[in-house]
Amino acid sequence: MTYEYTNKDLLKFPQKYQQSLFQGREFLDSYFKNREELIEKIEKKGYNFEILQDIETELIEKIESTKNDLERKFSEIIINKILKKDSSMDKIIDIFLKKFEIKKRIAFEYDSNNKEKSKNFQYLRNYLLLSILCCLRYKETKNLKFLNTVLKINDTLISQFFTINEKLDFKIFYSTLQMEIIFIKELYDSKGVKIN
Repeated sequence: MTYEYTNKDLLKFPQKYQQSLFQGREFLDSYFKNREELIEKIEKKGYNFEILQDIETELIEKIESTKNDLERKFSEIIINKILKKDSSMDKIIDIFLKKFEIKKRIAFEYDSNNKEKSKNFQYLRNYLLLSILCCLRYKETKNLKFLNTVLKINDTLISQFFTINEKLDFKIFYSTLQMEIIFIKELYDSKGVKIN
């Protein structure tokens, strides 16, 4: 069995995940294989990072040069979460989690009221940053809605892997994939489920 959710371009054809049937142990094995293969591909490109290694430092450097307001906003929240353990911007994470869950896409740009200003859904950095924000929120709260969104965003990113080419993007993606696997394994352990 192959993990079917990353086999097509999820930006062109968003996966709604509605009424997805649980396909048993084979499905779970295919999920882990899918993620592990992606991690290996990133490592073969010469990137083998510690989880969250220097991400906040690189985001601080990028903030000044980015022209994308959403990227800047997400980056600032990540920096605050990692360095200051600040939760004052959690509402913004919830807003964009909901936006992703409804459309399964994130626009390039939003106005000051968080309404779409763009029909461009191809800017992967925003997906990467939202994924890491959801990882950080799941780590803090153990609320499954954040982990659920991480899984879906990472499926989307895997379907776009061939377009990722910046070191920072690989670093963020590597961290989110590693954290996602850790979280899933912890969830299994807490339920007494053995993983092959």
